[in-house]
Amino acid sequence: MNKIKKIGQLIIALAIFPLSSCDDSHLAEAADGTWESSFKVKDEYGTPTACHQIYEFEHIKSDYTDGGNFTEYRTMQCQEQEEGITATYTVKYQVEGEWEIIINDLYLTYDLQSLEVSVEDLKCNSFFADIDYLTEEIRKNAYKSLYDDCEAFNDEDGCYPNLEVDDKTMSFETSDVGRIEFTRIN
Repeated sequence: MNKIKKIGQLIIALAIFPLSSCDDSHLAEAADGTWESSFKVKDEYGTPTACHQIYEFEHIKSDYTDGGNFTEYRTMQCQEQEEGITATYTVKYQVEGEWEIIINDLYLTYDLQSLEVSVEDLKCNSFFADIDYLTEEIRKNAYKSLYDDCEAFNDEDGCYPNLEVDDKTMSFETSDVGRIEFTRIN
């Protein structure tokens, strides 16, 4: 009886796999384009950071995968306070990679060598602050943090589950922010 049950499960799995593959192909074609979203995150101290994120997905037709290449852009409005000194600044980064949809989940693989980070509009309430030095130090720290995040995402087979795409919106789950919704801009 146990063998019959396993055979039945195998037949069901084999019947469902082609259906999910068709859905993945449809999702990959629908995801082709440029998408943007804005949201807020909090660091470990509860300090909010406003984020604006853009994905450019280029679908590449293939018999083997449902995906292609992508570029991710993110702008973050940051604020830090330490020993009575407040600094506000903008971190911008860009990174490229490859994407694939597997059973309605979005998998991203970052090309770590493509990561570019800049810091702009640093304002500090200390008269003694060397703005150029601080800007470069913040950029280096942001680069290292983002590089580490992208590398960890790659090492963990980075996945955003439950991808949904229609003509105007795309959304998926994240572990830190919850469900993020993007709007098509191209």
